[in-house]
Amino acid sequence: MQVTEDDLACCGIFRELTPAHRREFLELVEVREYEAGRTILEEGGETRNIWFIIAGVCRVEMETDNGETHELARLERGSLFGEMSFFNPAPHSASVIADTDVRVLRMSSEQFAQLEISGLRPAYHIARETAVILSERLRKMDEWVSKLVARDSEEPQRQEWAEFRAKLYTNWEF
Repeated sequence: MQVTEDDLACCGIFRELTPAHRREFLELVEVREYEAGRTILEEGGETRNIWFIIAGVCRVEMETDNGETHELARLERGSLFGEMSFFNPAPHSASVIADTDVRVLRMSSEQFAQLEISGLRPAYHIARETAVILSERLRKMDEWVSKLVARDSEEPQRQEWAEFRAKLYTNWEF
């Protein structure tokens, strides 16, 4: 399957890469296609891949303790997913399902390591831009949870949230 410059241009993460750096990236990644309804990434699974959506729409779902499934987000062309487990090995926190037919670029952690060796600049750029995306998502989540706790919680829950935030920002051991 051929990947075009337009495919990469849809992902902001690739816009600043030179054509040579884009070629280095494309030599390492795999193009994958998923039919609508297919699970791409399963909650609890432990893959070390990052996916870049170049066509289609996915939904992110999480199962609650009582077995209900809730949609967390919709990801469109230009989005990425799998980044948390890619950079910090741990089980996936949610599932990603193809809502429409989807075409993605998939990079494994091993392929990223090859990119670091052969072309440090594109690897650095991808990691930096992914950190920006993660920071924006964390900021939105923090704002949302803070509003939720302030609106709907009594003092014990507010205190619990304050303690959790203190741990999150000062101590990396939970």
